Amino acid sequence: MHSPLTRGVPLFRALSTALLLAAAAFARGAEPSATFSASTEAIYLHDSFQFTVRIQDMPSGSSAAARFDTSSPADISGPSVTDENRIYTVNGRTVRSSGRTLTYRITPAAAGTFAISNVVVSIDGRNHKVPGAEAVRVIGPEPSPYLTLSLSANRDCVLVDEPFEVSLDITIRRLPSPFQEESPITLQAIPTLVVPHLAEPPSDALHSQDVTALLNTLLAPRGAAGFSINGHTLATDPFGGGFMPFPSMHSSTAVFAPPRTDALLNGRPAWNYRITTRFTAEAEGDVEFQPAIFRGVLITGVRNGSEAVTSRLFCESAPLVVHVTPPPAENRPATFAGSVGTSLSASASLDAQSCRQGDPVRLTLDITGSFSQRTFRLPPLADRAGFRDVFRVYESGDDLRSESIPNGLRFTWTLRPLRAGTLEIPPIAVAYYNTDSNAYLVARSAPVPLRVDEVPAFDPDLLFAEIESADDRSTRRAEDILPAAITVDPAALDSAPPPFSRAVAALLTVPPLFAAAVFLVRVRLRTRSERRRAARRRRAPRRVARSLRRARTPQAALAATAAFFHDTFDIPPAAFTPADADAALLAAGFPEGTRRHLHSLLQPLYDAPFDASGAAAPPDPAALRELAELLAGLQTPESESKSLRNPGLVSLLVLLLLPLRLPAAGAESFLWDQANASIARAATPADFLETARLYRTLLDRDPARPGLLRNYGSALLLAERPDEALDAFLRAERLAGGSPDLLHDIRAAYTARKRIEAPESTTPADLPWARAVIPWHYTLPLHQRIAAAAVLWAAFWLLLPFRRFRLLRTLLAAAAVAFALIASSAALSFHANAAPLPPLPPAQASTWQQ
Repeated sequence: MHSPLTRGVPLFRALSTALLLAAAAFARGAEPSATFSASTEAIYLHDSFQFTVRIQDMPSGSSAAARFDTSSPADISGPSVTDENRIYTVNGRTVRSSGRTLTYRITPAAAGTFAISNVVVSIDGRNHKVPGAEAVRVIGPEPSPYLTLSLSANRDCVLVDEPFEVSLDITIRRLPSPFQEESPITLQAIPTLVVPHLAEPPSDALHSQDVTALLNTLLAPRGAAGFSINGHTLATDPFGGGFMPFPSMHSSTAVFAPPRTDALLNGRPAWNYRITTRFTAEAEGDVEFQPAIFRGVLITGVRNGSEAVTSRLFCESAPLVVHVTPPPAENRPATFAGSVGTSLSASASLDAQSCRQGDPVRLTLDITGSFSQRTFRLPPLADRAGFRDVFRVYESGDDLRSESIPNGLRFTWTLRPLRAGTLEIPPIAVAYYNTDSNAYLVARSAPVPLRVDEVPAFDPDLLFAEIESADDRSTRRAEDILPAAITVDPAALDSAPPPFSRAVAALLTVPPLFAAAVFLVRVRLRTRSERRRAARRRRAPRRVARSLRRARTPQAALAATAAFFHDTFDIPPAAFTPADADAALLAAGFPEGTRRHLHSLLQPLYDAPFDASGAAAPPDPAALRELAELLAGLQTPESESKSLRNPGLVSLLVLLLLPLRLPAAGAESFLWDQANASIARAATPADFLETARLYRTLLDRDPARPGLLRNYGSALLLAERPDEALDAFLRAERLAGGSPDLLHDIRAAYTARKRIEAPESTTPADLPWARAVIPWHYTLPLHQRIAAAAVLWAAFWLLLPFRRFRLLRTLLAAAAVAFALIASSAALSFHANAAPLPPLPPAQASTWQQ
């Protein structure tokens, strides 16, 4: 009989032999194997999923490929290849194994069950069939008892320039009682809406309202349920919660909550969510709105009293067609102005109550109401009853003007009465198509009386021929190039307020410092753990050297080394082995000689507790010193925190305070009086040029004098130097802002320059179009624009740390845009006035003043 201990010996020997054989087989390299999997079990039609083939135990340096069959057509891209290298330690020996992952992106072309089978992996030309198959459910659009989508318009047929609305209705069945007031939208999976007409209008001839502003009104409060629309995202604050109004690398899905109302779905209580967009058609034809799509998970029921039942749904609305037609030709009045709307009124007025035969009067007609202004065309007046043979109507050039007014349009004509007596401006009829009544309506102005005094022997033909004669045109040409009056007030010698003051400098510097301080505090708080980790890495060489000097046993030396690798490479100190150290150095890119040297020093320390004699010798002090020096060379600390690598810290520009300008000295009074007396006596261009030289002497001492620049420009304009005069007028406008007299001078300089280039021109020059687009650049003085920019700059930096609040984010964006506009305007003006004044040319003969 054998004892239990004796009977267990053969079993122990068998297990040991099996383990040794497995280790030997593993060391020689196992046979390659492969697996495959799909990244999901269900997707929506037109979406993609990843199919991954993983090959393990592949010989180093081998090539691998895969092929497979699909149950239905699909778009397959890839593969993307990822190599994997593994390091194992078996009985003190390091064994390396390599693998490869092949990832394909597959987009099925049809709904249903999409199966992948017959997967074959080819390694170095040898095929290995991988058993099994994968199936993915492809969900396509289908009717659902829980959800419907529909597109509708408030009008099936609309007119050109007639606004109409397109509504998307999402109707979702309510949950059963007692949860009927709860939202069926789950917060864990936000449903997606694809609404093509919210991405871009379906036609180039269709004008949409501001979709961004519309979606901003539909944003759901944080943590509330809603929909994702067209993949819109919100930029999140990289310094901590909240949203930023400008693009960021960090973003989150935007959630929208359209208004919700009660509804019925197949006779059951439901919620209706509506998104309404306003459009205006600018051309005739049919406009087709593409179907809207819903994809996502909804809560469709409740079981066991509180457990939500969810369903994955894919629904699609029907397309919508809106017909854009012209107003009907039937019953169209002759006075139709080409406009449609809901209301229109007309009012006429004259600029004089009485005049003489042939005198010009201005007739003004105001058209107001709710109507389309883009296509409004007023029929001519000259052929209308009450105007024909009574007035001479000028309907071309500068004699007919049109402009926009609040809620309407204004037209102005020049009339000359042909008869004497009490005349009447007859009612002016304007027809439009009313979209409420679907009929043409006519608005008429009230008649306006005019008293016309008789002119003896009045001959209209002779009068009008004289008016249009060349002498009259030359007289008007001379008048529209004369400057405004010259000022003799000594206040014109005063300098403009300084562009920069101490208050402006404080507004430019203090708020950025405040914002930078807030950001630095946030960064320091966020990177506190990283800085502690970096400090631990810096101290690691000193700690391990001290611990190794005190180590008296191999276990203490190995524990000190484990603590070093924990501090430097984040390797857990528990169960630390030389193989862990070798793997860490390999991952960090250290050379093989260093790894072998370290392994030769650590392995004796690791093997010492397993000494069969049972009494481990103390470690060699020389080996420990060598180990400490080697570990000190392995220390690779990173930067203390991400904030040191982050280029987003604000770099501040410290502005120097500019000295205030001094007022004109009393010694300049004599030269000022002399220049004013000279311009009063001047009669020729040469005289005016000499006067300009006197003003220029004062400007060379201080060019920032708006009043002096006005006189200087007027003298140059009379000296037939329109370019230099225009430069002086524009400098005065930048310093002191716009005024009617200064605007007249600027227009006169432009007209004079135009007459030199085109002597036959008879019309005044037009001012540059930019004056109507950026009026603040020409009306506000330079120091006021700089002060406004400084205030906006300060507001931006003071609001920046608190941008997580929605209202403050809006104010922050508005301050940034306004600052960019005002600051660029001030910078351009400052740069233009900093340039030296143009040199005075010698006097020349007159070229345009006859």
